[in-house]
Amino acid sequence: MTDLGLLGVAVLFSSCAVTYKTRTARVAAVPTEFWTIPSLADLEVKEEKVSGTSEGDANRRKFFLGKKAQEDNAVAKALQSCGADVLIEPQFTYEYKKARLQKVTVTGYPGFFRNFRAVPYEDIRPNCEQEAAPQVVIYSAGEQK
Repeated sequence: MTDLGLLGVAVLFSSCAVTYKTRTARVAAVPTEFWTIPSLADLEVKEEKVSGTSEGDANRRKFFLGKKAQEDNAVAKALQSCGADVLIEPQFTYEYKKARLQKVTVTGYPGFFRNFRAVPYEDIRPNCEQEAAPQVVIYSAGEQK
């Protein structure tokens, strides 16, 4: 009985406690200006076409994929089959069953990006010494132009 009484007193005192928690967050300064330096690359396109197919199940409503998702899956499978980076001139063929998109097949030319390089700074920003700086004239309210 004393253990039960001691437990009751402990529950009584612990239930009346009020706890306050406060938190503060630090905010990092994020730079708002970014310089983007473009890159150049050569595109190598193979002459033979590749194809990829994405199949959906028209009978299962829960796992039905939309048209765009099936197109993306077909392109991904075509690119994966040859290790290409991009599909040039993709042509899609659609097959429907029960008024739902059942199968999407894509054919196109595989493209590979080669020889990445930075654009020379002179091509990005023209030399300011060669260009005449624009003249800015500020007039006061009482002056004539």
